Amino acid sequence: MDIMQKIQVTEDRKCTIGIYSQNGNVNLTGGTITTGTDEAVGVYTVGSGQTSANSGTAFNIGNNSFGFVNVGTEKYNKILKISNVGLGDKNVYVYSSDTSGTVINSTNIASTGGQNYGIYSAGTVTNNGNIDFFKWFRKCGSLQY
Repeated sequence: MDIMQKIQVTEDRKCTIGIYSQNGNVNLTGGTITTGTDEAVGVYTVGSGQTSANSGTAFNIGNNSFGFVNVGTEKYNKILKISNVGLGDKNVYVYSSDTSGTVINSTNIASTGGQNYGIYSAGTVTNNGNIDFFKWFRKCGSLQY
């Protein structure tokens, strides 16, 4: 699935998803994904052995929402190479519960609010971007559990 268009997850719907993938790979190469608030998700993957790559899609993440969520298994890979992502309040840019998965991040992540996670992963994380949460309290740049 190659995505190069604008996707907007509306503000008036809670717990909404912009892109849902059960087993296919997701390749974001342009456009913008804008999420609403209250647990909205830009890209949600649930399959096994998937790869999500972002080389050009901008994210506008609403408060208390997520950029990427992976609850799939078996070596899920996420490759992120856009220039910058800003987080507001109670955001997670990347969440992965896959213990055998890998997140490779080259995106710069900055926070303008509190209670944020840049990358929250049960698997391996390689971060090549800058994570700047210096000005705010109760946030975590990268967390592996």
